Amino acid sequence: MNLLCRFIGLAIFASANFLPFQNLLAQLPDLTATATINFGDGNVVNATSRRGSFDRVGLLPSQVVSVTVQLPLTKAGDTITIEPLDGGSVIGPSNQAVVAADGTFSFTFQGGQDPGVCQVSLHDGTQEMGLQFWVLNQQNPQENPPVINSTN
Repeated sequence: MNLLCRFIGLAIFASANFLPFQNLLAQLPDLTATATINFGDGNVVNATSRRGSFDRVGLLPSQVVSVTVQLPLTKAGDTITIEPLDGGSVIGPSNQAVVAADGTFSFTFQGGQDPGVCQVSLHDGTQEMGLQFWVLNQQNPQENPPVINSTN
């Protein structure tokens, strides 16, 4: 009986303390954004941002993709810094882009050679979003997590 009382008390404590955390998550700003990834071979996929993190997109080792990000029109004129965090590189003269009047900016990205996570941070000083790439393991495909373009 004593063990049952402790378990019930722990359950009540956990649920009471989870509610404020859940309310805090609901208050976080949700910057709506879509990234269109063009693989250059006719395949295109759209990744949606949820709470600052885009859907995970699979890449082949060292694959080059063109990325166009659609932000709210209120971001027009903002400068976005594009930073690879886990390998890969931004191809071009700069790792910054200015959001056009239509809310878009574009860049070219080359993923790393080794299988695994290959994130790109997109930030303007006040907000940050993570573009989630995964370099696919072609030797052991069972080690790959789900990606939105699993047929690529």
